[in-house]
Amino acid sequence: MINSYTEFCESLSLPSDAAVDMAVEIFNAFLESGIGDEKEPPAFILNTFRNGENSALTMSDSDQCGDPEHIMLFVEAVGAACKLDGQWGLTWAYSADRHRAGAFSGGACVIDFDNSCRHEIDCGDWVETLMRGMRAA
Repeated sequence: MINSYTEFCESLSLPSDAAVDMAVEIFNAFLESGIGDEKEPPAFILNTFRNGENSALTMSDSDQCGDPEHIMLFVEAVGAACKLDGQWGLTWAYSADRHRAGAFSGGACVIDFDNSCRHEIDCGDWVETLMRGMRAA
């Protein structure tokens, strides 16, 4: 049996301890009501760092398991609640404990707080799309 993993760890800078408190409230609400279309508990670990205007959150996978979509939804909610500006990025890796073609991939996302939008790429899909375009040319 091959074990598959999703791995990530990213930080989000916050402007104040109050913003950290607001983020924790959002996380706890997601714990109670679920996150995403499936209304699952958040599939990531949240750590907080309170240091005034240099506060931050760190979100990471839990024992090599997690859902990047959950982090994206959480960060979008925190960004809206705390009126964050600028951009924030997340990268993740899909891996396995044994070599197998197609078992390794990953993705990336940039959330643009200023324009309330998200840009994502899945590396596996990107490779297929690029090769398909090259064959058609």
